[in-house]
Amino acid sequence: MAASVTPSARILVYRNQSSLEEMEAKHSSETLKHLEKQNECLIDSYRAMSHELHRLQVEEQMLMRKLYEVMSAEGLLGKEKNMKQPSRENAAGNVESSKES
Repeated sequence: MAASVTPSARILVYRNQSSLEEMEAKHSSETLKHLEKQNECLIDSYRAMSHELHRLQVEEQMLMRKLYEVMSAEGLLGKEKNMKQPSRENAAGNVESSKES
């Protein structure tokens, strides 16, 4: 047997539903303010992290240039440079060295 819903139970359900809707309306502005504040915090964090990433990339470039200068001064690049340069084939199929003398 299915349970029947009495008219008083229907009114109670309606009252609970309308109370819930009132609560949601009351708290929606607070929720919106909270979400906007969180959004601002996230945007600030993103900017700070982007700035830090850029600073680290610039620092990495500077360090790589210094390393290249030190290795060049020590003569460590000359031998590796000649070994790493690939030879090229010209249109006739002859192999040309990429280092020009």
